[in-house]
Amino acid sequence: MAIPYLTRSQWFKASWLFSLTCIILAYFMASQYLPYIQVLSPLGTVYLSTAFIGQIGIIGIVITLPISLLTFAIKNRVINALLLWLSASSLLLLLVLDTQVYSLYRFHLSGFIWNLAFGEGGSQIINFSWYSLILTSAGVLFIFGIVLTLLLMSLSRVSKNQKNPSLDTSF
Repeated sequence: MAIPYLTRSQWFKASWLFSLTCIILAYFMASQYLPYIQVLSPLGTVYLSTAFIGQIGIIGIVITLPISLLTFAIKNRVINALLLWLSASSLLLLLVLDTQVYSLYRFHLSGFIWNLAFGEGGSQIINFSWYSLILTSAGVLFIFGIVLTLLLMSLSRVSKNQKNPSLDTSF
């Protein structure tokens, strides 16, 4: 499927539709945090649920806002699609990495974790086998494929909606 030709306002709409689909995907990925949360009161449950929804949702908005504004400046449709795809893929990969690190060490990604993994003694603490590298590569390719599919679906959805101006009320 090729990248359709869209106007700048259509790119803006497509980037926000794509962001919404990626936020929904991020909620499913981040649901791995939920078993580790223990709440004893109903008010605490409401607070943590609201915080969970807000924190995951703000990730998509923080990344989509600058890129959707860049679509007004960049006229090349391939660069626009590439920016959207790379930003969403990298954020979702960081989310998956954070959930995996949290499930192992109960720490989120931080300088401590990066130093632990890539510091002087990192090879003594974290050792990857070929099998884990193959599974990781397959997971990365899977996420890239899902994000690319969501992007192309968002672009085609916006381009189809603009070709059928059924709500045109101009005289």
